[in-house]
Amino acid sequence: MKHAFTLCAALAATLLANPATAHDGQPYQVTEGRLVLSFHESVLESAGLQVTDLDVTGELLEPIMLENTEPAPIMYAFELGEGSNLRYLRDADGTFVPYGVIDGGVEIDGGFRLWSPSTGTGVDFNGLRMAPQPVVNDGPGGEPDPDYFFMATSGDESGRDLNMCYVKVISGGPELLTGYVLGDHDATVLVIKAWDLIITEGLAAKMRRPELAGAIVATGKIEALTEPSFEPYSLPRGQNPETPYTSEGSTATGPSHSAGGGDDHTCAPYTPLPGADIPEGTPVTGLDVQLGILSSLTAQGHVGTFPNGRVGMSSSTTSCNVGCLNVTWLAAMNEDHPGIDQFLFRELDVVDAGTGVTFSRYEQIGRAWIKHGFFALSSSQCTSCIHSSPGTFLGVGCSDTYGTSNNGDRFWLGPRSEWDAFENTWENFGSYFDGTPVDGVRDENGSGNGSVNHRLECLDSELDLAGANYYYGSMYLVDGDEDIRNNSGTRRAEFSWTGSSWNVSTPNFPLNLLTQNHPLVRWGELGTPANNVGEMTTVEDLGDGTHDGNVVLSVQVTDLLNGTYRYEYVLYNWNLERRVREFSVPNCGASTNQFFRDSNNTITENDWAATGADGNISWEFPDLFFPGNHKETGPLDFGTAYNFGFTSNKAPEVRDVSLRLHDAGLGGDLMLVETLAPGCLNLSSNTAAPETGGTLEFKMRGGTERAWMLLMAINDVPITPILIPPSPFDFVAGEAVFGFTVPAAASGFEFDVLGAEVPNVPPIWPLGFTNTFKVKIQ
Repeated sequence: MKHAFTLCAALAATLLANPATAHDGQPYQVTEGRLVLSFHESVLESAGLQVTDLDVTGELLEPIMLENTEPAPIMYAFELGEGSNLRYLRDADGTFVPYGVIDGGVEIDGGFRLWSPSTGTGVDFNGLRMAPQPVVNDGPGGEPDPDYFFMATSGDESGRDLNMCYVKVISGGPELLTGYVLGDHDATVLVIKAWDLIITEGLAAKMRRPELAGAIVATGKIEALTEPSFEPYSLPRGQNPETPYTSEGSTATGPSHSAGGGDDHTCAPYTPLPGADIPEGTPVTGLDVQLGILSSLTAQGHVGTFPNGRVGMSSSTTSCNVGCLNVTWLAAMNEDHPGIDQFLFRELDVVDAGTGVTFSRYEQIGRAWIKHGFFALSSSQCTSCIHSSPGTFLGVGCSDTYGTSNNGDRFWLGPRSEWDAFENTWENFGSYFDGTPVDGVRDENGSGNGSVNHRLECLDSELDLAGANYYYGSMYLVDGDEDIRNNSGTRRAEFSWTGSSWNVSTPNFPLNLLTQNHPLVRWGELGTPANNVGEMTTVEDLGDGTHDGNVVLSVQVTDLLNGTYRYEYVLYNWNLERRVREFSVPNCGASTNQFFRDSNNTITENDWAATGADGNISWEFPDLFFPGNHKETGPLDFGTAYNFGFTSNKAPEVRDVSLRLHDAGLGGDLMLVETLAPGCLNLSSNTAAPETGGTLEFKMRGGTERAWMLLMAINDVPITPILIPPSPFDFVAGEAVFGFTVPAAASGFEFDVLGAEVPNVPPIWPLGFTNTFKVKIQ
């Protein structure tokens, strides 16, 4: 069996940091249990590693031993040995005291050998041991040390071989051991799970493969029965609530809080996004979760034959509570938890076939199902952790990391369609996890999905293109979050096909920092990537729930040097719950080389069709009908970007394009976006969905003499054109504006309005027509 690796990028700050908080915990000690390892077959394969000499001593109980859905042959169970003596602290309610590991470790009966055929070297992990790390915490901005535990060979007394990163530690009763047959219902249980198992520099040196340092080779879970310990103890520095920062013996100061979620606290210092209209250092009052760290995009599986196969990936994400409120963080089937979106974009140059001129295109080439969050850590990777948590909330100032293995675990991945993107909420009743019967109880464990499905999927053919830049990203969905700009971010990734699997790497931090905000800040002529505030053409929620979310439109226009211009648009649905079904651009009635791309470029039947009429080029998705049912196959969903493009003989000027929403709601289904478009006559208004009694202000751009406005259709029924008084009226600095109060009698009607330019002297005849513009009265 051949295996692969991916480099694990170093974190930008310490994982284990926590302010002084007093806990009267009871020590407990591990007595018996088991370790389950699940090796990442695709990851090991590209590294040329093999797992051999397996001595499996434990019984594998599915699916409870490991919430992972890789095929059974790569899941191995090992009993804990008699020498296991790991001690930890439990609160009075039986929960684990954050960073309350005292001392000791666990030993494993049985094991495996990690073998490198290329160097003829291997390391024997039979009888391996696991122990907590001796951590030195410097707090935010300190030296990275993301590891809570490590694994080592039984004969190695010098240090670590495998780091266990992003560990979740849970203490409770026998309900944590579903599948065990226990007579004692009062048994105490310790679970250590959700970690990435990462090769250290020391192990890489032993195998004479220094390039393996940082490779994520497996994930796993330890479940153990425990009993009270009455031996004296002292908490090690850096891993406990008594000494939060232990660099050079220093100790941080801060308020002490009891456990619990949703309490109001003094804010940790918070620096807003560059360019935000908030003075630096101003505390945020409310709930605000930030994507603080993004790293370690890893290929976890592959299906099909290259270059016609598919790869499944995931990354490591760190959330940081930079607000003033604890954030509830309960696991499914509890509904109060965040979601995590993962996606992949590609920027590439395209050569115009007619002129040979190169223009840029920015495409989304992969999406994942939504990761359901569970168990928040109490680290200090962004700001000082003020309020530590037993895992049920993300405390003020605290951070929480999900490793690559965790974010790719299908046990926690659910359909995107089940999330309300604007409210950032999810309902368990009748959900994918609920299954049959529909009773709000979990039935689905994510098994049976091979190695790719539901992860961040991408086609082989989309990757490793010469000259292309790739950006992977993530977005946190948090109910009540007050600043969604910092929930999302992207980093650059590099791909190479090894001949059997994908090797994915993230260039180092100094040259590849996390770019916060929506993914379009990296591309577009109207954007300002330097300040990352998203000053591209953005349609935001109107404040009254009218449009239920935000979309972003970015454009890049290229002079093709033959009198024509290439227009490339990317329309990104940030969190618009009602989705988008039509995109319309004024183009003077003529364009060539129309282009469309959605997020699944292999299915052409659901491509939005381009039509040109009345001075516009418009794309709308088709309603596809199949025998027995009706399928909607293409509205622009949240967290998704579609591409539109064409060539025009008109140079760009600022114009308005129109979006039609897919789902009904307050405020109508039409939205206007100001952007760059061919600089011809263009008719629009201050709103496409005015209310009766409100003011509708028509605006025509691009003329020099006088403007006509004509009513052309009512509810899509053509009529004999009617001149809208007081037409005609003059252009001033290229614009003609006409406003009037919307009468109540017009409520519910949709009107098609056409603009025209006419001369300043009689007789009156049209010099040129503009686009047809739709207005729907509310």
